[in-house]
Amino acid sequence: MAEDGMKIRVHGCRGSQIGDAVGALCCYAYLRHLHPDAHTIWQVARKHLHAAPLFYENPLISQLVISDAEEGYGPMDIALAETCSIHFPLMPEHPEPHIPWPCVRNFYQETFVMSGLTMEQWNAVPEDILRPRLHPWFIIKRYPKTIAYWPCAAYGQTQIRRSRNASRPWAVSLVARLAAEGYNVVQFGHPKDYADCGGALGCPDVRGLTFMEQIIASLGCDLVIGTDSGAGIAIGAYGHSQLTLLTDHFPGHTTNHLAFQPWNPNNRSFVGLGSADNINVDEVVGVVHDIVKT
Repeated sequence: MAEDGMKIRVHGCRGSQIGDAVGALCCYAYLRHLHPDAHTIWQVARKHLHAAPLFYENPLISQLVISDAEEGYGPMDIALAETCSIHFPLMPEHPEPHIPWPCVRNFYQETFVMSGLTMEQWNAVPEDILRPRLHPWFIIKRYPKTIAYWPCAAYGQTQIRRSRNASRPWAVSLVARLAAEGYNVVQFGHPKDYADCGGALGCPDVRGLTFMEQIIASLGCDLVIGTDSGAGIAIGAYGHSQLTLLTDHFPGHTTNHLAFQPWNPNNRSFVGLGSADNINVDEVVGVVHDIVKT
């Protein structure tokens, strides 16, 4: 309890990328477990204002604020943080930069320790308490026999994140196989992502929708296929049916190849060592058959 009898105030947690912010909910879940009455202030980077609705009506968050600065701390952000007894850094560093952390911790665990918490604290509570959850405050329209395909990681930064994505020819081959099996496939993502994964099939492309509109539409599909992207981490936090295409893109990532997969009991992952193009399309289609019936 706070010394003066007031509620503990918490500020943070990650003001950088969308996936990092969603993953950091595990930190607030931990503190909410210890301090159920804490007043938690969740700060979203202004540059990711479009993703702020992900955190609406979340029981872990008492107050949602948008950063004064585009990213990091502005004067108002600093003043707000100073009113809190617990503060998670918005732009933390990896605690052990000399080691390839995905070999020893998963994405969520690394987010936890980057916030100043420890693996001893992580292990002290049931993991299901820590699992990040987003809450659908919106109406979801259902699209039967439809697959949402997010082919590219790094929303709007595809050109500098190519190692995390399958090539366009691989993506086209996957969509063609799925369409041949009777599935409706819709392409999602940023307008800067490579276009027309449906090739000559004319599959719908909804990259012109806002990020949040795409998330809501994805949740109406029977399955979401994607990468270790912010969108994928968010879809996982909703607990939606999901298939994730992973690679060993992180330098030195030689073991623990599922480190970047969404923490979602309804997710299944494939790993393409060296390239996502090394993932077998037939095997992906086989798993899709297991999940979605045509």
